[in-house]
Amino acid sequence: MVPIRKSIEERLAEHDEDIEYNRSKWVGYGYKKYRKSLLERQTEAVAMSKFSWEEVDHSSPIDHIVPAAYAIRHFTDMHGVKEALFKMRKISSDIDNLVVCTCTENLTKHSHTPEGWLPERNKGWYVRQFQFVCIKWGLPGLDETDPRFAAYFDTAAWRKIKATAKAD
Repeated sequence: MVPIRKSIEERLAEHDEDIEYNRSKWVGYGYKKYRKSLLERQTEAVAMSKFSWEEVDHSSPIDHIVPAAYAIRHFTDMHGVKEALFKMRKISSDIDNLVVCTCTENLTKHSHTPEGWLPERNKGWYVRQFQFVCIKWGLPGLDETDPRFAAYFDTAAWRKIKATAKAD
């Protein structure tokens, strides 16, 4: 039986003014269509995790680049609960904020931002993609002058990508 998604009003009734992210309340039908789309966007003959370049397939998990817990906390602080729930639904399904990864990556990244977790490989891609999604959705991102991340932002390519970031 397919679970029935709750309306925004039902979700608002469950929470006071301050809400927290609970994965079981947000993941209803799954991300099958997003996984398929993410895998199809890859140009390699074999689908690879952007975090590690390890092989992934149609059963691999999907991770949010900007963690849902981070997004809902900041959306609630900036916009209040009702608008936060609306924006949360949008950012959760934003293809720019989704990445197919390995189970190990999904479990170790958990709900961390780049300040708390970086992949062993392809750190620059993850840091820049996190920042891009934050800018796109008006979320606080990383300090681009922070010595841990500055080298990833000091490129002409990043400046061009940053200029295109805007919310849908």
